[in-house]
Amino acid sequence: DRRNRPFRLSFGAGPSLLDPEFRPVAGRAVSVDGYVGLAWDTRVDRRFPRRGHRLYVGGSGGVVPGQTAWSRVAGSGILLLPIGGRVAVASRAGVAFASGDVAHRLLQLGGSGNVQGLRPDTAVGTIRTTAVTELRWQALRHSSIPMPLMWLSDIQLHGGLEAGTLLVSPEDCGVGAANCWRSALGWSGGVLGTADVLGARPTSLGIWFATPITV
Repeated sequence: DRRNRPFRLSFGAGPSLLDPEFRPVAGRAVSVDGYVGLAWDTRVDRRFPRRGHRLYVGGSGGVVPGQTAWSRVAGSGILLLPIGGRVAVASRAGVAFASGDVAHRLLQLGGSGNVQGLRPDTAVGTIRTTAVTELRWQALRHSSIPMPLMWLSDIQLHGGLEAGTLLVSPEDCGVGAANCWRSALGWSGGVLGTADVLGARPTSLGIWFATPITV
């Protein structure tokens, strides 16, 4: 139960491959990465949390052997407010800083956790702020609808707005520019279903759609 252990420490390390289609890779295409993070999470009911908050701070760093190093630090907060029994508002805000010459490990304006309507390789940079507000409705809750090999128990509908700003790296800024900011506003929506597979194992599957409004 999350209420019994609201503080969580996470850490890890290992190698990773750098995708040359994301940004050009000069020489070695392997990075050795490490991260550490601390979260204070008071949310309850993992299937559909309606109240509570999550505060997170963490950092990561690594090196491309024989070439260069990189580092990042980030903080974020999530707040959940219930509106009735089946509706909740979820808001998230975050800020992050990055340094180094490894473009694959700089901050992204698009992609998961940011402005999802933009491709992850749209722009990378060194300072990023993000804000998301989402309305969530649990259309189906604690049901037991028989389906092949499973029983459908929950369906959630999501819709919200996402915004982000990014101080982009010089190669994404334009000829002759020392630095510049990029910003985007977008919307996202989706549906998430939870079913008890073989009547015993809760499993969730969802699909999301997202597109930018202004860039």
